[in-house]
Order: sequence, then structure tokens, then C-alpha cells
Amino acid sequence: GMISMIQAAAHPDAVAGLVLVDPSIPVPRQLPDLQVASQFLLYALPFLGERYLAYGNRRLTERQLVQRVVDLCFADPRRASADVLEAAMALARERRELPNPEAEFLQAARSLLRVLARPQRYEALMRTISCPVLLIHGDRDRLVPVAAARKLAAANPHWDSVVLDGVGHTPQLEVPDEVAARVIDWLDRHELAKAAER
Repeated sequence: GMISMIQAAAHPDAVAGLVLVDPSIPVPRQLPDLQVASQFLLYALPFLGERYLAYGNRRLTERQLVQRVVDLCFADPRRASADVLEAAMALARERRELPNPEAEFLQAARSLLRVLARPQRYEALMRTISCPVLLIHGDRDRLVPVAAARKLAAANPHWDSVVLDGVGHTPQLEVPDEVAARVIDWLDRHELAKAAER
């Protein structure tokens, strides 16, 4: 989501529309989710972040690694389909074969934290986005609180926004049919599907 917004702001002619699903955005000042805050603090710290991820990759099975993410991202982990779990475990197995599987993840996490550390600059960038935008957010997202999405929607009233009740950080996996219906309706209203066919 963050990369898509940066691209849309920098090269508006290259982006016809954006669908943002629980994107990384500045969060309001509030008491953070302690598990999320502690994990991202570890990611931010050189050496400790690498050790934390390496320890998990050595000690946990693929199923445990995946379940840890599902428990964090899903409002109701029982919504994780067998196909999603199997695909995620296959990806975890594949990542274990990489020479340094922690490096890319930590580089991405630290890059994201650097952008979020300057919220005014990031918010100003988002205000320059001129294409149609659909913001979809779960009201039980532990990583990006729904208050952040509501603040972003209020600051950009020309965007379409949807808050899904009882959904966490991964609406596309938790309630895929509802997300697909919302996206298709939005594409039709903005005639973006027709534009893509041209």
C-alpha cells in the first residue's frame, strides 16, 4: 500500500486507481497493541531484530510460524482457510532455503518505520494523490488501528472508504467475497475496469 501511494504521487499518469487494503499509514497517538509494538521495536534494533527472527525460524515449525502471523493479523483466526494456510506454509518452507531470509524482511520493516517516523511528510504525499482511491480497513486491525484509517479518510474526503466490522489486518483473506464485491463495485462506479481493457 505504501509503495503504491508513493508511486501514485510520484507518477500519477502511471496509476489509474488505488485499492488500499489496511495499508501502512501513520497512527494516531494512542496506547499501541503491546505485542505489535514490541515486535516492531525488535525489528528496528540492529542485531536484536536479526536474532529474534533467526530464533523463530530455527525453533518453530512452518505451521507455527504461519499461525503466529494469522493470530496477529486475523480478527478471527478460524477464518483462515486450509488453502491459505497451506500456501503460507509452502512459502515459509521456501523462505527457509534462502541464504539470509531475515535480511529482506527486516530491510522492508525498517524502511516502513522510517517513512512512518515522518508522518507529516507521508500525509502530505497522500494528499497529492489524484487518482480514485478505495480504502478498505478492518475495524479490528491490530497492526494499523482503525482510528488511523478513519483519520486518513477524513483528511482525503474524495477517497472512497469502507470499514469492515469484525475484521482484522487481512480482509482479503478473512472476508474475500465481501472485499471482492466492494472492489468490483468501486471499479464499476469509476469505470476503471473498462479503462484497463482499452
